[in-house]
Amino acid sequence: MRLHRVTPAIAAAVLAPALLLATPSFAATTAPAAVPGSAVSSSADEPDADDLKVAIARILADPDSGRRVTREANALL
Repeated sequence: MRLHRVTPAIAAAVLAPALLLATPSFAATTAPAAVPGSAVSSSADEPDADDLKVAIARILADPDSGRRVTREANALL
């Protein structure tokens, strides 16, 4: 082997343990404490039926919609 092939291999072998042992262990960290919150979602998070119908109509109007998409969108309406 030539010297320019051996040198990077030796450098990698020497530096690998130092780099691996210097990084923190992610398994040793503790999980963050769970913050109790409201389990009930607000009505602002959910779209109403009119918004959903408009979104489906936009999908149907798109010329790139395939046959399956069109069939499923019509079934939802």
